[in-house]
Amino acid sequence: MNEWFLSDNALRLLSWIQGPKNTGEFAPVNRIGSQAGLRGEGSYSRIETYLKEISLKSPYGVNFESTGRWSGDYKMSVFRKEEKRQQEEFKNPVFAGSLSSSDCESVIAFGLLLEDGLLEAPLAVERVLRLFDIRSRVALANSLPDATKQKKFGPYEFKEFLSKIRLSRGLKVAASLHDEAKEGWLVGVALEDGWTWERARNAIEERRNRQNSEEAFGLSQKAARILDWIRDLHDDEFELGMTPCVENVAKEQIGIGGMSYNQNSGALLTILVEEINEKTNYALRLIPWIDYSRPHHRILVRLKPDADTELIRQIQFRGLEKGVRLSEEDVTNHLEALWTPAR
Repeated sequence: MNEWFLSDNALRLLSWIQGPKNTGEFAPVNRIGSQAGLRGEGSYSRIETYLKEISLKSPYGVNFESTGRWSGDYKMSVFRKEEKRQQEEFKNPVFAGSLSSSDCESVIAFGLLLEDGLLEAPLAVERVLRLFDIRSRVALANSLPDATKQKKFGPYEFKEFLSKIRLSRGLKVAASLHDEAKEGWLVGVALEDGWTWERARNAIEERRNRQNSEEAFGLSQKAARILDWIRDLHDDEFELGMTPCVENVAKEQIGIGGMSYNQNSGALLTILVEEINEKTNYALRLIPWIDYSRPHHRILVRLKPDADTELIRQIQFRGLEKGVRLSEEDVTNHLEALWTPAR
């Protein structure tokens, strides 16, 4: 019974190692391959690959020595891993959801799980926080059960799933996915340039506690989704203060469908940007942009100056017209005196 999902040749080699033909001494690779019944062209030269597969997927660790020569001799044995000790050393979280990259709800849920792991972990000095450390088939089944239910799930499929995850500002998914027991699958979060763990945690809290934009500003649903998308963009996603092309990410990231091939997307975005400018402290501007020979739009993001700042600037301009240079500090002090009630 192949309960660990080993390849045929890895299973045959494991049976040979545990069987009577393995004397525990060095044996030629051709004899091992023949006695184990390894099949396929070049299978004898891949014995070390099968040993790594056994160590990764099964409850057995592998000890082996090689003479180092091409088609040389091998001495090998297996031993039961101390799975309990490994779990005590590192406790993986459990994600019971789907690992399909097309399952949007699961993608969001996994991202929240990673952020929860950061919020619960002690502040680290390193810029990468390890949250999953999977080095056996048992550990994989315990922490990511959906991975063992799929007919095909390996590093490529997991990487595709992780690529869909968007974490809070300042954070990105970090992963090292190797089908080798000595390295395993390591997944966690990493800081982006210029960020600290404390600041990243604050960004998570701000995002989760943020009031719904529809209710906070009285925006329409589409305008609120665009504003939320802008507020959650990462530093490296802006170019000269502009967002990425809206049409390219409208459905997947913003939640507005039918815009990618809509020739009237510019008109629709103009209306939504004007609504945001009218009801919030943002001063957005729609920028036409050609992307792969197709017309798209970016949004230039600016904040409106607050009333006091704008008033100080107007007074300074008026002073220059009168030939008087006024410092910001002087104007601020005089205004403070005006705003302070007389005693």
